[in-house]
Amino acid sequence: MTDFIYYKELGYSDEYAAECAITRIFAPPNGDFGAGIAKSVSLSWTWNNTDELANFYLNRMGNMYSKNYWGQTNPIVFIRALNNTGDFIVSRNTNVYGVADNDDFFDYWGGASLAIGLINGKAPNMNVLMYGDKNTPYVSTIEAVLAKETISRYFNPEWIKGMMDEGYSGARYISNKFLNNLLGWSVTRPSAVGNWMWDEAYDIYFKDKYGLGVTDWLNTGNNNYAFISSAGTMLTAAYEGYWNSNDQTLSSLANSWANAVVQSGVACCDCSCGNIAMMQWAVQYINADLLSQLNKQLYEATQNPIFLQKIPDSNNPNQQNPSDDVSNSDEQNSENTNAIGNSTLFSNSATNGASSYGESGNIGVEASEISAASSNSPSDGSENSGNAHEIHKSSSTQKTSKTAMSIPALIAVVLLVVIFAAGYFKKKKENE
Repeated sequence: MTDFIYYKELGYSDEYAAECAITRIFAPPNGDFGAGIAKSVSLSWTWNNTDELANFYLNRMGNMYSKNYWGQTNPIVFIRALNNTGDFIVSRNTNVYGVADNDDFFDYWGGASLAIGLINGKAPNMNVLMYGDKNTPYVSTIEAVLAKETISRYFNPEWIKGMMDEGYSGARYISNKFLNNLLGWSVTRPSAVGNWMWDEAYDIYFKDKYGLGVTDWLNTGNNNYAFISSAGTMLTAAYEGYWNSNDQTLSSLANSWANAVVQSGVACCDCSCGNIAMMQWAVQYINADLLSQLNKQLYEATQNPIFLQKIPDSNNPNQQNPSDDVSNSDEQNSENTNAIGNSTLFSNSATNGASSYGESGNIGVEASEISAASSNSPSDGSENSGNAHEIHKSSSTQKTSKTAMSIPALIAVVLLVVIFAAGYFKKKKENE
């Protein structure tokens, strides 16, 4: 009854207020799929804080599914339903996929944790009902579930051997699944990912802790792209503050990442094309000679002049920096200007998507939609419709010049006009 009165006070009709009061099923827009958080995490440079992700989740998932209002968008009802939620229960009925095997888990579950935390001021307790074996069901925290899964699967020598036997597919699973999804959980549910997990991942996959040859295997042939992605994800975790490591480890990792890029070219991941801020940060750990080669590769892939700034021409020390002519209107609005060495990074500042939620849950929610466009795509400088902005690829300003007609050419044109005119009048006179 309280909910019905609340919606009536918002001006809803009796019928609609009653429907809103009893609606408990919410999902993405009708005919669409995904909460959008997984894509947002991979485009981490397009938002400033996780409140923006929570806001996006509420808008994306704020679609009512009831008998009379199937898929109608009303985030206020979703927010009201989540208000004062202290415990969040999810379930898993299979042992085939783990919670770090698929980005759907942190996309929906992690996104919900962020949203509930934003509404109520603290993250909820998240419990998982495990009934993959119907004879021994049990309930555990998401923290315990992820820790157990990480130790028994991804840090298990036998599991790693199995992945190595699968060739490129196994390498992809390690990079695009496990490590990427571990970062996703770090962003959406930080308490679920301990620093020890990142340390162990580094020791096992980059220092070959078990002596399986996994580091060399990842660094060989086409697997090298999975190595680049894996190392880039680890660097991103450190850059964004989810992994606390020492300079020696970061230097070794950054140089391994840079060397792999130099050998094979960039991988199709944000960590070697899109996340400019992370790459600029990693510069401090990379050997100077290797850095010069790395920047050439990154420039060839992105055509971003920022990578030319650290590649001076030794034969012409007085040359003008190639990026001096770059026009980037986003510099005026940038809140994130990082200087590393002689280079400066200019990135878009995302709009402040955080809203203030009152106890009643009555807030105005701005509808939003994240863009999944590649960071390598040219941008027209316009805002996206939601709380996330794409990074803009700088492009050189094309200079146009007006070429004046030469004097001899002008005289020739005048003479031609005179000749044609004389012939016209002469013929006209003869006809008369």
